[in-house]
Amino acid sequence: MTPTLLYDGTCRFCTAQAARLRRFGRGHVQVESAYAPGVRERFPMLPLDETSGMMGEIKLVDADGRVLGGAAAIARTIEYGGGPLGLLARLYRVWPVRPIADAGYRVIARNRYRLRGKCDEGGCEIEPKA
Repeated sequence: MTPTLLYDGTCRFCTAQAARLRRFGRGHVQVESAYAPGVRERFPMLPLDETSGMMGEIKLVDADGRVLGGAAAIARTIEYGGGPLGLLARLYRVWPVRPIADAGYRVIARNRYRLRGKCDEGGCEIEPKA
């Protein structure tokens, strides 16, 4: 299975970041909206918030079916892309980088709709592959 990054496709900020992460992943990671048709059937292990029906954070399902969320998902996606940036992403594993990155991610995730808003008609388009 190809690693797959799943993002909030109703969020303009999230869609822009997913496009950026697709470039950083250099073709080694598939990027999809978590709310696109068929995604929940292919990835039933994805947790959803009971009240909102949303994931709450970006998720990466790796080749073995393990799910990483938030800053860990972003770091691993960049690692998959390799190169100097991939090596730099490994710093996420080092204390105190991990707790700082996780805290920063939580603040941004909570405020993601304030940053750029929700998409019209419920879904954003990710920019075409370059």
